[in-house]
Amino acid sequence: MSAGEKRKRDAAPVVTVKRRGKACSSRFFGVRWHDRDGKWRAMYTDEKGKLIHIAYFDDEEAAARAYNAKIADLGLNRRTNLELLGVLVEKPASSSEFHGVNWHIQREKWQVRVYRSKRCGLDGGDQDLGRYDDERSAALAADAFRRVAMPGHEPHKINFPTLPELTTQRLKTPTEVILTLDFNGTRRTIRGRFTEVKYDPSVQNRSAWSYRVEFEGHEEEAAALGLETRPWPRVWDTLVGDDSKFVSCTLAPDEKKKKRARA
Repeated sequence: MSAGEKRKRDAAPVVTVKRRGKACSSRFFGVRWHDRDGKWRAMYTDEKGKLIHIAYFDDEEAAARAYNAKIADLGLNRRTNLELLGVLVEKPASSSEFHGVNWHIQREKWQVRVYRSKRCGLDGGDQDLGRYDDERSAALAADAFRRVAMPGHEPHKINFPTLPELTTQRLKTPTEVILTLDFNGTRRTIRGRFTEVKYDPSVQNRSAWSYRVEFEGHEEEAAALGLETRPWPRVWDTLVGDDSKFVSCTLAPDEKKKKRARA
């Protein structure tokens, strides 16, 4: 047997790793799949925006923990991977729950872009509003631009509507939604459905529209978050004010697709 044949016989088999996408290849911040070496690469961006290599790992979670440790050691203001009871929490998808916001993988920040609608006399291009460390700040920047440049246009795309905006805006039912709430100091999301709506003109200092929320298929998750699901889902919420159980509400992805199809 020749030396070349022996090397082929002894070579390790090639394992094809199914990645999550062209760019977003890891479930965690600071980690990417490295094709050439077939390993997970931990890295971060320095103060000048330059990518800095940390190390390669066979295990994705080990790379995520190395990234966390490096950021903590350097004292950098970067998003790190949350760990609960020894389990790493996956990062959000590249598409944010908020309108006009997406995760910028290279910069590891939330990118804000808003379409300048021709219906408002604008040019139909995208307005780049910068990048933010905090997803909520990015959503607020998108809202501010919409209110100034396109007042009253597509009110359902305002991520954090004001009391007057919510009072005049009635969401259609039934509608699948993603609801965000604070639970035991942690921000959590849950999928629900608005099935009914009622209006009370006598209400003061909050929205007059209230929505009945059901959690069909997500009852256990809802119960774990302290939301009433038995014997019948009786959660009514105005989505605004101190009495609201939720921090924000956005259309579920399939509802967004329906709206685009109807358009």
